[in-house]
Amino acid sequence: MIRIPIDSSSDYLMEEIQENNFELVPISIVLNGETYIDGKNLERNQFYEIMAETKAFPQTSQPSPQAFLDIFRKSHVKVIAALDTLEYLARGGRTSQTVATIGNLANLKPIITLSEDGKVEMIGKCLGKNKAILVSGILPATKMALLFPNNTFASADLPRPLMIYGYSPAFQSGLTVHLIPAASL
Repeated sequence: MIRIPIDSSSDYLMEEIQENNFELVPISIVLNGETYIDGKNLERNQFYEIMAETKAFPQTSQPSPQAFLDIFRKSHVKVIAALDTLEYLARGGRTSQTVATIGNLANLKPIITLSEDGKVEMIGKCLGKNKAILVSGILPATKMALLFPNNTFASADLPRPLMIYGYSPAFQSGLTVHLIPAASL
């Protein structure tokens, strides 16, 4: 099952969080010199009551990296990505511009993952998007998410192997399209 970590400033209702398999990571709020953990020792209505009683302005801070790491460890998330272009690997110094140009001309799609220690590793490569999905070994999975740059997703963009396995979009949030097999609808 895919779990999507979000911080509590995203303002989703608990029903929405459960329906969409979100994993809530609370932010910290400092108000009148006291530190609260959103949703733990400070509920939404309580926050507004305190705000109405005081002139103090609340200060917030994002969840710690450790809070997100704990969520990832608990959820057993496996990240596999088939990159559509080598251009950004070249820009980031992970490969040479020559390799990126040749790879892009040959329609080469590197398949990467995150190792247990958080490092990016290449686990394969193939020609074309459809083969990238098959080679990556992600099919059949229970749920998955696809990222589309600039929010460019249209149902026709769903790669052929995903359609063959009966995947369909469940919902879209920003650049991410969340897919589930039709059999689990």
